[in-house]
Amino acid sequence: GGQPGPATIDKLIKFDTVVDLEARDVSVTGNLAMVRMLSDDPEVGEWHLHGLPSDDVSRHNALLVLRSVRWPLLLDPQGIGEGWIRRREEGIKAMTMDEKKFESVLEECMRYGRPLLIEHTSGTLEVAGTPIEHVADKKWRRTPKGLVVRVGEREVPVDPKFKVYICCQEGNADLTPEIATRLNVINFGITKQGLEEQLLHQVVKAEKPELFTKWRKTQEEVNAGMQRVKALEGEILARLSATPANLLEDSTLIEALSNTKKTWREVQDRLKVSHDVDAKLHSTFEDPQTVAERGSLLFFVMSSLSGISRMYHTSLSHLQRIFALAIDKAPFDAVSSKRLANIVDAFTLQAFQATSRGLLERHKPVFALLLAVRIQQAQGVISEEHLSCLLAGGGGLAIETVRRKPYNWVPDGAWLGCVNLFLRLAMFKDLPDSIQRYGDQWRFWFESECPEELTTPEITTSSKMTPLGMVLLLRAMRPDRVMNAARTYVHSVLGDRFDQTVPLNIESALAESTERTPLVCIITPGSELADAVLGLAKRLKKEVLSVSMGEGQNIVARKAIDTGISIGNWVLLQNAHMSIPFLETLQGSMAKLETIEPLFRLWITSHPHDEFPLGILQMSVRVANEAPRGIKASLKRTYASLTQDVVDAVGTPEWRMLLFVTSFLHAVLQERRSFGAIGFASRFDHGHTDLQAALRVLQNVLQDNDTRKTKEVSWQPLRFLVGDIQYGGRVTDKWDKRIFQAYTDRFFTQANTEPGTMLFKDYPVLAISDISAIRAEIESLPDVDSPELFGLSIQAELVAGTAQTHAMLGMLGDAVAAVAEGGPRRTGGGLGYQTGYEGLSKMCADLLERLPLGFIAIDIKAAVAKDG
Repeated sequence: GGQPGPATIDKLIKFDTVVDLEARDVSVTGNLAMVRMLSDDPEVGEWHLHGLPSDDVSRHNALLVLRSVRWPLLLDPQGIGEGWIRRREEGIKAMTMDEKKFESVLEECMRYGRPLLIEHTSGTLEVAGTPIEHVADKKWRRTPKGLVVRVGEREVPVDPKFKVYICCQEGNADLTPEIATRLNVINFGITKQGLEEQLLHQVVKAEKPELFTKWRKTQEEVNAGMQRVKALEGEILARLSATPANLLEDSTLIEALSNTKKTWREVQDRLKVSHDVDAKLHSTFEDPQTVAERGSLLFFVMSSLSGISRMYHTSLSHLQRIFALAIDKAPFDAVSSKRLANIVDAFTLQAFQATSRGLLERHKPVFALLLAVRIQQAQGVISEEHLSCLLAGGGGLAIETVRRKPYNWVPDGAWLGCVNLFLRLAMFKDLPDSIQRYGDQWRFWFESECPEELTTPEITTSSKMTPLGMVLLLRAMRPDRVMNAARTYVHSVLGDRFDQTVPLNIESALAESTERTPLVCIITPGSELADAVLGLAKRLKKEVLSVSMGEGQNIVARKAIDTGISIGNWVLLQNAHMSIPFLETLQGSMAKLETIEPLFRLWITSHPHDEFPLGILQMSVRVANEAPRGIKASLKRTYASLTQDVVDAVGTPEWRMLLFVTSFLHAVLQERRSFGAIGFASRFDHGHTDLQAALRVLQNVLQDNDTRKTKEVSWQPLRFLVGDIQYGGRVTDKWDKRIFQAYTDRFFTQANTEPGTMLFKDYPVLAISDISAIRAEIESLPDVDSPELFGLSIQAELVAGTAQTHAMLGMLGDAVAAVAEGGPRRTGGGLGYQTGYEGLSKMCADLLERLPLGFIAIDIKAAVAKDG
């Protein structure tokens, strides 16, 4: 936002203004605050009835909107401010600046004094050269006929009642100084307290609807009574100013005083009832705040993912839909505490699954780890220092300024990480001494292949190593093993149900969608979702109007959407990142449609794009498709996409075994890419379509053998078609071609069609005929793959694992920074995150502590300049 918060303003009033007035012997109202100074209880009550959250920050924002001289620009990523304005202003006109009729609607609103809402503005808003250039600056000119302002080449009359509200959906909008001086920039992002209040009301409304209705009714009655008292007080003041000296002779005034007193008593009675109902609402459950706090935590973790990719922006309405589903799915229990625990558990799982479904594979571990950390922070188990150590490691220390490392086998970076843990976390207070005391044991642990599976040498007798402690220790000494330890930590906090390798499931996304919520499918090179959507439509007997977006396709897409909206067909816009301007117009037009056929669904496939419209992202249900990480995850996805008919396509055991072998080969080729240049010299993307084509080749070969009654498989043609043509057709590097040939020679052999064959240790060839049994067997495969499975050395795994860890921690840092800088704001209590200013101040303090004594910057600069 562009303005100081309520806490800052009230602090200035209390310690500057009030102190100054008291020093001048001026009487000051006690507990003076800006909201109480510039508004009254009836007005604030009306704000809340129109949907404004009841926290101090939201009230402060409302004052800035209504009392400011400049027009307000709301940075409103969750739509809180826009919803409040729409309900408050009757007859408001809502337009986007790029609509054809915008200028005429602007003129109409100014002429007749109607409020105008300019919605869906971008974070790079410009007013210069637009119809609102002079309107934004309120450059009114007074004429004998009234106020006028220049719009384009004409002067348009302005009614004094005219108002403008501008809403931007980007919380971190990149606004120019010109906009900040012309408009009143207001950060309307939801606060922790405001969100918890909304979720509390939602759970009470679902569990005790009669109580919620009574509470709402008493709130409306109290506010109406206070409005009547305010009107009567105004009438009394008007009569007092016009009444002659003897007030007792004015019977009308006396009657007004009597009515005011009577009305005030009624309001006090209603207030007492309201307080009782409110207390009952909050005491309906033993601890309803538990659900609200978990919901708040989930929302802010989900919102933080926008720091990784714009495609991960989420909305409050999306969270509320997930919350409603969780309340319905949570097992009922007559004991309120158990019922609440069931809701919290179901809500967490539902949010995890819905969010993970819309994340690319490389981002899923980041989300799971951040969620686990935030939950433990909320429980008071860990502190912000744990997360800080995970992100920074020993990067802020210098080897010359810390305690000398005891052994040469300890790398400098590992020693700095250990010293950082020793300085910042109590559980590692004896770590440097332990390494020095038990050097041989620590060296054995450090050089082992899987140190996360071993017990560390004794660090301190007062505490035992926790899963997160192991993650932090590996972060310092063996970063290549952090990913595996992080997976163990997530499971220890969340449980085994929170699986990061859930196969693609577009049916669950469809179940969450409505005719007004598009389904955005995020794709990457080598992955597609169009076939999955068309296949689902075929199973459900739905007609799909498919349009491949690009030049000249906007009109075709518009006609398809209009047809789908009217008759209830599905519409599939493929590669929509090729037509971003069309999506920008689509987000506004869909929001304004009054009626849509309930069976209509809009599917949008797109690569991640930095300019994808936030309006569509925030109203959508997301699905992401990317090659999964790991052999087990890849096989799970492959067999989740297959049906029993595919398994039975050829009536021979060889088909089922080679079906598994080919799927295994596909998984190996995809996973080998994670080793970077060590895996393949060139980068290429093999997707699910390549596997489908390879399986069709295999099926044709085996069906031909079956027709000719030939038992021996023609291995050489099969290797050539699959290895050299289907997978190797786009490979140009000769060494990569050798790798592909080696793999096909290894997997497509007669030995792999024999019962009991093992492709690698713990990876048997599955010849089971029932697909459900195959899926169950895949679940028993190892979660972690040895590099030897891919024909690589331990060193290759160390290099790749270190790179993956650094990439994950970089994305984790981006997510944490997104929350601190532009996401949630807190008004007391907290999620354990630091604001941007807090984090910057802490960083500066840490740097100052590391400066040597007597460091004077001016003298140092002068000495450097003198020495040249």
